[in-house]
Amino acid sequence: MYYEENKTQADIAKYFAISRPMVSKLLAEARELGIVTIRITEATSFHQIMEEQLREKYGLRCARVVPMESDEDRTDKSVVAAAWKLVEEKMNGSGCLGIGWGSLIGRVADHLEGREQQSESGGERGLSGVICPLIGNAAASYRSYHPNELVRILSGRTGLSPVYIYGPAIAESEAEKKIYENTDSYCQIRQLWRRLDVALINISNYPSSPDMATALRFGSRLSERKAAGHMLSYFYDREGRFIPEDSDRILRISREDLASAGSVTALCAGGVKAVAAAASVTYTHPSLDKDQGPSSLPDSWHARPEQARGGDRGKRDGALRRRRQSRGCGRGAGYRPDHRSDIERDAGRRAAEGGIPAALTGRHRGK
Repeated sequence: MYYEENKTQADIAKYFAISRPMVSKLLAEARELGIVTIRITEATSFHQIMEEQLREKYGLRCARVVPMESDEDRTDKSVVAAAWKLVEEKMNGSGCLGIGWGSLIGRVADHLEGREQQSESGGERGLSGVICPLIGNAAASYRSYHPNELVRILSGRTGLSPVYIYGPAIAESEAEKKIYENTDSYCQIRQLWRRLDVALINISNYPSSPDMATALRFGSRLSERKAAGHMLSYFYDREGRFIPEDSDRILRISREDLASAGSVTALCAGGVKAVAAAASVTYTHPSLDKDQGPSSLPDSWHARPEQARGGDRGKRDGALRRRRQSRGCGRGAGYRPDHRSDIERDAGRRAAEGGIPAALTGRHRGK
């Protein structure tokens, strides 16, 4: 009554017709016997509580929540620092790193430059391996949307060998895209995408700038489907389902290759409403129709199909699980029976309410 119902000692004494000193004595005895235990949570660990909640709710392998700073610029710096630290932990000194695009990805270069200035003696431990872009270059003036340039800068500051993608993010047509895809350089980078150790991507709201020719690619579908956000120019709705394009002209890593990466770190800053939806983002199985087939989460949240909801949808889900199990699917394609059916609904609600006012980085713990 005292600890759980917030009754006063006077209320309890009156209820049991005993004295208040007796109530106090009984409460003290309960603590001595271990019936009641008291734990004090430090204020500085609040972000750790949020991280645990994110991991449990969305099935993430790890999450980093960065407290809001006095202004947006400082908050972004904290987000980038936390994300890059996680990247270094996952790389473990060597490997293949893939870089996406976005405002915060562009600030990673500034962060590394600042670290170099703090360590003039060259004390920073370098990385070994390869770094490559995950998408072509945008026809925009922002450095953050020129992955080749980011790869060049990060290569010089990490020790990773650069490999570039020679082509625009958005081709003039599907035929032009196929021409790029048949070049030797593109084939080389696709091989790298299939053995990524770490992928670093940016979560952004919809709408955002630059627009990425959304009218040409989607028509009015993004507004009709209530798009919540995008990453690597893959747009998804408030429930985390990807929205199909009229024609795919983008030179970028496929969703399947992204799902098979060793680790995916997704980062965003305060004010981004698309985080909750991104945490429940779903990938359509390649053998099924984009609009109707059962879906699965990307590697940063590990691929797994939605719960069957009865009828034909349930039959398709069951068939998909049986096919995956019979094939012995590898990374990023495994079925996880512990998926909670309320994730999509909660993600949509949280996105509509403004998302999570913090930074989110991590991948699913499934592998």
